[in-house]
Amino acid sequence: MQGKAPLNTLDIKYYKPVRLSDKLYITPGMSARTIFNPNDNIPLMYANFVGGQYNGHYVPQQIALQGTRGMELLKNTVVAVQTNIRYHFTPNHCIHTNLNCIVHHDKLLKLTEGQSFLDGSIGYSYNSIVGPMAFEVGYSGLSRSLYPFISLGYYF
Repeated sequence: MQGKAPLNTLDIKYYKPVRLSDKLYITPGMSARTIFNPNDNIPLMYANFVGGQYNGHYVPQQIALQGTRGMELLKNTVVAVQTNIRYHFTPNHCIHTNLNCIVHHDKLLKLTEGQSFLDGSIGYSYNSIVGPMAFEVGYSGLSRSLYPFISLGYYF
């Protein structure tokens, strides 16, 4: 089929940090991605993946979901609603939690009938002279497993 795109995608991300006080911040957000494809043979490299701490860490379309392992393969339409809450009990010490709710289905118009699951994590971070140090423990409702996460320094 010359002249036809193999697939089309729609990708939406929204995050809005809100300062509730000098020490307390909340960041609600939403990520969504759907694949429009004339057939059901989507190459794996274009599929929807969720997981890990950072959007696009392993593949550009990866949606970050704290509490999950590196990557989880989902269906053609994915909507994730997230909330991050951070409390700075000193300028360099912070505790935080992430809550995620995900729905996915092969068909966009049947998303309300799709599979859903919850993820979450709780962690501690410290701003050191070499950059932020963080330790986090998360739970994935998709794999029903606990996942630790440790980081040192800035992500770039």
